Amino acid sequence: MSWLLFLAHRVALAALPCRRGSRGFGMFYAVRRGRKTGVFLTW
Repeated sequence: MSWLLFLAHRVALAALPCRRGSRGFGMFYAVRRGRKTGVFLTW
């Protein structure tokens, strides 16, 4: 597991309680396409 994938996974886990607490704040999505892993923030 690469550090980038690990970081994306951690961000996704950390965003779960935040999403429940504040729905209008924003949500983090960890998107994996092939070998590339990106973390996207949607408002």
